[in-house]
Amino acid sequence: MATAIAVLCAQASKAQMSSYTQTLNATGGTAVVSTDIFEWSVGEMPLVQTFTTSSLMVTQGVLQTDPISTDVNTTAGINDNLHVYPVPASSLLNIQYDFAKSGTLNYELQDITGRKIAGRSLKISSGSQTEQVSMESLASGHYLLHVLYQPTGADKASSVVFKIEKN
Repeated sequence: MATAIAVLCAQASKAQMSSYTQTLNATGGTAVVSTDIFEWSVGEMPLVQTFTTSSLMVTQGVLQTDPISTDVNTTAGINDNLHVYPVPASSLLNIQYDFAKSGTLNYELQDITGRKIAGRSLKISSGSQTEQVSMESLASGHYLLHVLYQPTGADKASSVVFKIEKN
């Protein structure tokens, strides 16, 4: 698999660059090589650059998978009760949540190197609420939003990580 990736990168560097304004996500997948996880998709939107040869097409862009809860002692339903939009974001990023129980919601926005850009710890009540994070001063690029929710009186919490693109 590592050889195939090296060949793919070598082929991509020799390829001609062409741009496409719009595509649909046609296929994709995940592969594990040693301890590394590689995710890919074909025809994702939005496109940044596409490199093509007669037998190969490589596109640089963002792969936004379905959010998957990472275990901190998972409480069911964080993915159903938490929405982050718009992605890509330009000035404001909305974190909308609707939990049945009050609790604590922590979020941290990190750059791609893991450096903390913004973060907050909120005591929240039950029901639908929205927290806004300013993205205006940030450079265009890719960021990670880590969110942790712990209901009041519970010893279990749920966390999820979102990939965020800034225009």
